[in-house]
Order: sequence, then C-alpha cells, then structure tokens
Amino acid sequence: MPPKSEPKKASWNSRETEDMIAFLHSEYQRTGNTSFTQSTFVAAAARIQALRNSGVAKTYKHCQSKWRSLKAQFAAADRLASSSGAGASYDPQMGVDATTPSEQNVIDEFATKNSCWIPLL
Repeated sequence: MPPKSEPKKASWNSRETEDMIAFLHSEYQRTGNTSFTQSTFVAAAARIQALRNSGVAKTYKHCQSKWRSLKAQFAAADRLASSSGAGASYDPQMGVDATTPSEQNVIDEFATKNSCWIPLL
C-alpha cells in the first residue's frame, strides 16, 4: 500500500477563516459538541470554496488542521491574558491593554509567534 500523501499546504484568507469559524460555531450550537467529525470538516471545506482567492482548494484535512491551530492559538492567548499581571487586561472584543513596558514586551513576543492574533492585540 502506498504511503498516504499529505495535502498541499493551504493559504488561508481572513474571510475563509472567519466563515469556517462561523460554520463550526453554528454546528456547535446545533449539536452542543465541539469534537467535530470528519463530515463536519467536509461541509466546512465545501462552504468556504467560494471564498478562496489563491492557493489550493481546502479539504477537510485543511479545515481540521486550521481548527486545531486556531484552538491552540486561542489557548495561548487565554494563557497570556490569565498570566499577564494586574496591569494588563484582555477583552475578546477590544484586545489587550498593557499598562507597563514589560507587559507590552510579553504581548509583542506573543504577536510575533502568533501573527493571526495581531488584529486582536
């Protein structure tokens, strides 16, 4: 049996990402389950195809991988908010508010490693 090939690396635009998240959120509201199945990611991939402006067409594996990455980045942002100290605060709508240079350094380092969160910071 030949080895399984990995899907080509996908390039995501913000509309694709936002639409996939909105779709997964609606699935969560419908089912109450965040352990999404392969068929859910297949549906997500089909839904975002019209939003693609470059790169390969997204497969369910691309969507599944993107979701895992977003969850990991959210967990990192949540840890940042929880451990940033008394002077910094985080609001999902407004982003991070740092009051000291050291807090700003922590936020800047996080942003460097997690570029998709820059709009929230």
